[in-house]
Amino acid sequence: MGGRVAENLMEAALQNVRAAIKPRQYQIFDLYVTKGWSVPEVSRTLRVSTAQVYLTKHRVLALVKKEARRLERQGVCGTA
Repeated sequence: MGGRVAENLMEAALQNVRAAIKPRQYQIFDLYVTKGWSVPEVSRTLRVSTAQVYLTKHRVLALVKKEARRLERQGVCGTA
């Protein structure tokens, strides 16, 4: 799979997952994973435990990977 195709696939998967989860979960994931904030910074800013930050990252990332596999199987984003 080409670099741009893989990037498009992950973007599509992330958008689908974002629509399916609670906004707060996406906010935690976005700040920590996408924007690169530290766990203590996310925890302090959003008033959640550090364990919640790690757990949310783990769960959302698993959903994104699962959705990317589903999209790839369906040939979405020109991957077929």
